[in-house]
Amino acid sequence: TIPSSNSHCEVYQLLGQRNSPAVQDYLDFLAELAAEYGNNALNEADKNCAIQVLGRLESQQLLEGVAVKNIPILTANNTLCSSEKVLIPDAHWRKDYIESNRILHDLISAKFAKSVGCLSLLKDAVERPKTVKLARNTKSCDWCLEWQNTLNSPELRSGLQRLIFHDRESEPILDLIWLAEVKVVAASQINVDLFLSDETRISADIRVTQHFDEFNKTFQIVSSASRYIMLSYLAASINTKLGEYAVKNLLPLASIIDAEPRNIHSLLNELRIRSLPSLVTATEPENQADNVSKAVTNSKGESSIYWGAF
Repeated sequence: TIPSSNSHCEVYQLLGQRNSPAVQDYLDFLAELAAEYGNNALNEADKNCAIQVLGRLESQQLLEGVAVKNIPILTANNTLCSSEKVLIPDAHWRKDYIESNRILHDLISAKFAKSVGCLSLLKDAVERPKTVKLARNTKSCDWCLEWQNTLNSPELRSGLQRLIFHDRESEPILDLIWLAEVKVVAASQINVDLFLSDETRISADIRVTQHFDEFNKTFQIVSSASRYIMLSYLAASINTKLGEYAVKNLLPLASIIDAEPRNIHSLLNELRIRSLPSLVTATEPENQADNVSKAVTNSKGESSIYWGAF
């Protein structure tokens, strides 16, 4: 950038020099740097320069209203690689299994990286089972059967919709009927390979704690002596399966999975989870007089408390 106070500023401008670099200038610089280094790591000075240029490019493209794709971007091992081949490390449990020249450098904005074509390690990488060994632990298998029965219930589906609504403040438009037929099994070992949508395998034989088998509609979770740990694995797996509707807090989700179906509604009330507007409307009495005259009681005769407004 040429300071306006520079005595030669007007001369530079007459010769075609801009006051500050444009998007194309930053792109040209990155392309030259990538060509110079190839697959080799940048030295410290050039690495810092690349980080600075990428940061300025992010701001400049917004100023110019220009969208850029497939640019050289800095990776975790300090190489410059095409952004479409680089992964944003938003799944920390997978990161260590991916070559560092495919992982985005931690000083580069993930939001910017996504805009220029980088893929998400969480959302764009697909697990395919390689080795699944079923557990023989009777207690673990019994727990899985209990959770399976709850997952298959309409009460669980209704409760899950409430949790999503509580997070998003709008009724979810998604089909949860697939939960009616899912199975839950305990495994002593689960190993998967990771693939991208173009069938590129980015990692092999990763040992994981949970996996959803799409073909057989089965949640596979690693066996443990702790019911709580296995429940945590199952809740995380279900939440991942929800995709864009994933909830922020796994505790209420784990709580309803571990509850008797008939207790899910009251449990969510105690947790102060908002009710679905459609459910509230459907259960309102025909007139206000009925609402005043009838006390709502539970099976023990105690007054029920509605926490949906909190």
